[in-house]
Amino acid sequence: MPDIRLILHRQESYALLVATEMVRQMFGEEDGGIPLISQVRPIADNRDYTQMDFVFEAAESDWVAKVRVNAGDIWPKEGTVLLIRVDIGAGGSEYAFRLEGRPDFPVVRFPSLKVGG
Repeated sequence: MPDIRLILHRQESYALLVATEMVRQMFGEEDGGIPLISQVRPIADNRDYTQMDFVFEAAESDWVAKVRVNAGDIWPKEGTVLLIRVDIGAGGSEYAFRLEGRPDFPVVRFPSLKVGG
């Protein structure tokens, strides 16, 4: 697997945090371990939102987490994650999230996520 080197501004780092926390909660240790990031794809970065795609390699299939973080100075931050299994392609499951706590040390909350995927 190639090395991944990232230089991220705050909105992009929030997107990375959300993607990794989503995958950590969906794929626990009992499911064979947490998938690793194999690709990071910036999609959009504008005054309304930042969107990035993160590809994770899991044992049975790769997954794409499409993370959209609402922009602006509003705190706490909110957005959505669309989690798609690559071999199936279309569809996927969409989850809302909220970044709470301090902007320099946020905590991710998924109000509708059922842990254990």
